[in-house]
Amino acid sequence: MKSHKQNTSLEQNLLQFFEEHLNKSYRFQDILSAFGYDASDATIVKQALRHLVNQKEIQRLKGRRFTARFASNSTHLRSGIFEPGEFGYAFVRTDPEDFFIPPGSSGTALPCDTVKIEILAPRSRSGPNREARVIGILKRKKNEFIGEYYKTAGGGFVHIDHTFLKRHIFIPNGKERGAQNSERVAVKITLWDNEIADPYGEVKNVIGFPGEKGVDVLSIARLAGIPQEFPKNVLEEAKKLIPITESNISDGRIDYRNTECFTIDPEDAKDFDDAVSFQRLPDGNYRLGVYIADVSAYVLDGSIIDKEAAKRGTSVYLIDKVIPMLPPRLSEDLCSLRPDEDRPVYAVIMTCSPDGTVIDYEITEGIIRSKYRFSYEEAQIIIDGKKKSPFRNTLREMNRFSKILRKKRFETGGLDFYIPEVIFKLDEQGIPLSLSVKPILETHSLIEEFMLLANQTVARHKTVLERNYKTGLPFLYRVHDRPDKDDIKGFWRLAKSLGCPAAKGSPGSSHWFQNILDYFADKPEKVFIEVIALRSMMKAVYQTKNLGHFGLGFKEYTHFTSPIRRYPDLVIHRLLKRFTAGITPSEILSLKRRLGHTGKHSTDMEIRAMNTEREAIKLKQLEYMQDKVGEILNGIISGVTPFGFFVELKHILVEGLVHIRDLKDDFYVFDEDNYRLVGSRTGKKYILGNRVTVEVKKVNIRQGHLDFSIID
Repeated sequence: MKSHKQNTSLEQNLLQFFEEHLNKSYRFQDILSAFGYDASDATIVKQALRHLVNQKEIQRLKGRRFTARFASNSTHLRSGIFEPGEFGYAFVRTDPEDFFIPPGSSGTALPCDTVKIEILAPRSRSGPNREARVIGILKRKKNEFIGEYYKTAGGGFVHIDHTFLKRHIFIPNGKERGAQNSERVAVKITLWDNEIADPYGEVKNVIGFPGEKGVDVLSIARLAGIPQEFPKNVLEEAKKLIPITESNISDGRIDYRNTECFTIDPEDAKDFDDAVSFQRLPDGNYRLGVYIADVSAYVLDGSIIDKEAAKRGTSVYLIDKVIPMLPPRLSEDLCSLRPDEDRPVYAVIMTCSPDGTVIDYEITEGIIRSKYRFSYEEAQIIIDGKKKSPFRNTLREMNRFSKILRKKRFETGGLDFYIPEVIFKLDEQGIPLSLSVKPILETHSLIEEFMLLANQTVARHKTVLERNYKTGLPFLYRVHDRPDKDDIKGFWRLAKSLGCPAAKGSPGSSHWFQNILDYFADKPEKVFIEVIALRSMMKAVYQTKNLGHFGLGFKEYTHFTSPIRRYPDLVIHRLLKRFTAGITPSEILSLKRRLGHTGKHSTDMEIRAMNTEREAIKLKQLEYMQDKVGEILNGIISGVTPFGFFVELKHILVEGLVHIRDLKDDFYVFDEDNYRLVGSRTGKKYILGNRVTVEVKKVNIRQGHLDFSIID
């Protein structure tokens, strides 16, 4: 029987459980299961429930079910997740409804807290959601906030970056962790039960002084909850790993060290996941080799390194800094396919017909010795004939074949769009000196098409294995589902408002999307119509059910090619090895239960990383614009809202707002159906896609705002 220090502690836990699930009722057995109790705990749990019912803290329903005190007789109460807005308002997300929290009605709620709300009105004054106020905190999210520390006589305080919290966080003496005046810190709120008083907190980590190299970007990562250092025991475990070389190579690992293979990566890459080889066969077919770093040869399932990698889910790329998923001993050394060094790999060797069809393949463990480390740029100038190389013919053959694969993919339903990336040139302190758009090189497509083909081949191989086993096998797919009807309608309304004629194909099909993208291919709206097209589609996720990949046009697709920086790829390697070695029905059931959680968590960590990377880019863009106040620049209207319109500057992809209050020549009304602001008196229009000239008016890095005023 589990020990309980006292009944009151159990009652508090039970009460919190019911308050977090206000509108649900539970059988006694469900409650035992939810808390991990067994039959031996039944008596003490019954006593606690009986006492809570007698105290009218919870209520008992028919059928021996229990529910929160207000679940059935107070329909004006709900519980949900608190999400603050920028201007004092907030939302509480519940299932199935979201509630609007007007300014001044949030109490002491913090982001992602589970809160109790009271419904105030049928709908808010500014939108379709019903209005409510926060009346209690059911569960605090373990939030950390980023801000600047200031010392005072009686302690100190932190002024956090978030605008939703109008108060400083008071830091008692002894809780500042050595922070100095004006230093950036990560702070945790420890007590806040009075909304008219400052919350108490403690400094969890000192990041550094503003202006120090890397402090700004690391603050964003810290705020997102991304761990920046590896635990000591993980680093020590990584140090103990012995390199896999010719002397200790395991039986069954194929020796590819005499094969002409090489890597092609960004100029500043530190880890090299994949190498490629290419050979024309005597019968006219091609032999394409994709060699992936065999991380699973070093990182065993369930090891402390594996648990840390699973928690992180992915590497994070922040301008000039990488926060790796694996310790550098692995990511930059043992697993990185560096030239002229023996490295274990998991290889996909594909025999392809001249039209790009895979007619045979083998998936094997091997060992390679990369012959060269190319950057995308160097490989491109060799292909273009501007530099001599012993690999010139191979690179040119690869490039030609990748174009065949790319064309075939688009013909069978893949979408052809490219979202441009910003690249920065930074000084020694990390301050941006220039911004530009990353050039599109043929070598980018070359590697992309080869990796896509390998991933697709591995996904198909899983189907072959299932036929051999005569049963379904647990697996992780990279799934990109079809867009829903509302998103399709919204995207078509936008395209139509910008002059696009009726598109061929069934609305929402890949050919329909591609026809619209083709219409804008040579128009100024090209970039953001592609961005909106991407946003209108479902987000790609990792899951166990195969739904295909809509954007790529693949019926089966997984991730196999990036185990150094993506945890699902490492999982796929392990699964394939287990299927090859043999797996029992009980092991299959166990894996199925685990993989669902792995896919969900990996997706969540990928989204966290993407959002953090975007925030870092936005920060550096604002830093770059700091000394541009007063400059006149050209741009295009990239978004229209009731409070103004956004303008994206040409060539550097920086976006700022022209606020409606600064349009002083008329009173402008938002025409939502046509994505425009229209002057009531003059009829003047500011329409999505218009070219405009603006003046840089204000840059606020702390709040993440860039304001323009319209010139023309």
